[in-house]
Amino acid sequence: MESHLLPLVTVLVLFSVVNSEPQTNLLGIGCSSWNVTRASAFLSNREALFRDLREKLSSSSTSRFATAEISIIKSDPVYGLAQCRNYLSSSDCLTCFSTAVSQIQNCSSANGARITYDGCFLRYESISFFDQTTIQGHSGACNNKTSSHGDLFKTSVNGLLSDLLVATPNVKGYFAATRKIITGSNNFVYGVAQCVITVDEKGCKDCLTVAYKSIEIFPPSTGARAVHAGCFMRFSDKAFFSADQTKDLTPFLEAKGASKKKAIIGGVAGGVALIIALVVFILLFRLSRRNKARKGERRGSLNWKQRFSIVVGIARGLSYLHHEFHSCIIHRYIKSSNILFDDDFQPKIADFGLARLLPEDQSHLVTKFAGTLGYTAPEYAIHGQLSEKVDTYSYGVVLLEIVSGRKSNDINLEPVIAQYLLEWAWRCFEGEALMDLVDKDLDPNEYNPQDVKKVIEIALSCTQSSVSLRPSMSGVVVMLLSRDSLELRPIRPTFIGASNRVRGDTPITNTTGSSISNATISLTEVSCR
Repeated sequence: MESHLLPLVTVLVLFSVVNSEPQTNLLGIGCSSWNVTRASAFLSNREALFRDLREKLSSSSTSRFATAEISIIKSDPVYGLAQCRNYLSSSDCLTCFSTAVSQIQNCSSANGARITYDGCFLRYESISFFDQTTIQGHSGACNNKTSSHGDLFKTSVNGLLSDLLVATPNVKGYFAATRKIITGSNNFVYGVAQCVITVDEKGCKDCLTVAYKSIEIFPPSTGARAVHAGCFMRFSDKAFFSADQTKDLTPFLEAKGASKKKAIIGGVAGGVALIIALVVFILLFRLSRRNKARKGERRGSLNWKQRFSIVVGIARGLSYLHHEFHSCIIHRYIKSSNILFDDDFQPKIADFGLARLLPEDQSHLVTKFAGTLGYTAPEYAIHGQLSEKVDTYSYGVVLLEIVSGRKSNDINLEPVIAQYLLEWAWRCFEGEALMDLVDKDLDPNEYNPQDVKKVIEIALSCTQSSVSLRPSMSGVVVMLLSRDSLELRPIRPTFIGASNRVRGDTPITNTTGSSISNATISLTEVSCR
């Protein structure tokens, strides 16, 4: 699939900074190549978002970080994140934020944008991105001054950056500022590393690792920065933060070594658990295949009772993998062709070749994309962010296939205007015509229309853009078996465009498994030699 992301022209300006200033030296700005379909509604939400972020930054004299989600007009939600360097004063932080807001509005009706200064960072998107770490296209940038200390300066800088890389993920708030004496002199090199606090420790470490690789090549240049979606790293031979912000990193370097043994033991145990689970399901898979070969393939259309039993069975299977097994297993490859049946049409989830184990202390993984487009959640296909909610999204698509009798990627069936199944389902929902989606082979006398509508609404809830809005699979089981109607109305995904297509992006992965996002900043690489 052709990517719709366009190259961006980036501004790169590097100046010396003064400690008492808000450090509004522009490092980069990027706007999404996607425009929103309802500009006025989206822009209203965006303005409310900026006000909310500013209020949160102003509410505390120590707060330098804020996130917000605004959906005053619910069909056009906006997610935002603002972060200042911890060494800025509250007033300087707000000044930098105001500058960022003024500049980022040049992105007009783009559905996502980000802007970075020496002193702060601002980003908004139409989907949640708070746990994103790295974005392809970012790189380091340096000034063109060379240190007179030569290789001694380079050695000192590399030691400083290595310490920041290891220590910062262990520091509360993911911020560390320190200095290191330049070997053979009385001068210092200063460094800062910072991650957004919405990522976990591993995400912070992964992001800073990429940042470190971006700028470790620059010494003996006297200063450089690396900016990514989830982190920032900088060094300079000039002090750019006050002395009272300097932190002794030694305790955090020691803490890292003490945790390695625990991590190794946990990794081995988790790996064994996954192997056992895979063996069990492979046996089920082979048994089902033997039964099918012996009995032959049954023909004919399934009635509503059979279909409902199947969707409940699949939901229970995924709920077990996510919540009842002692470690969370993410299947990653849920689609209709990977659902097998026994002689009584009881579903069995098959093909665990792509399954991943989610450690107990992590909310998600960042990994390379693997799966089938059309069934894959956008945050995984585009950003490589993997959680159990990726399976929830895929389940929602399969659920729509079972109700409609139509493949997710088939655009050759009714209605006359060719649409993918997911887009058609959302259009039927918004037009209050959900029964148009139901398979015509189903006998209307065998089902209650309200029950069918509820199942479709559950499927749509599973395919919402925001990970947080999708129900857990255990929640899906409860909703399916409950007689109550759904409390919350599903919100149309932002990737359902106005051009009669479900918009998708070809994932482009980098070394950390992350992918490009809606808005890409590209910091031009500068040769410092």
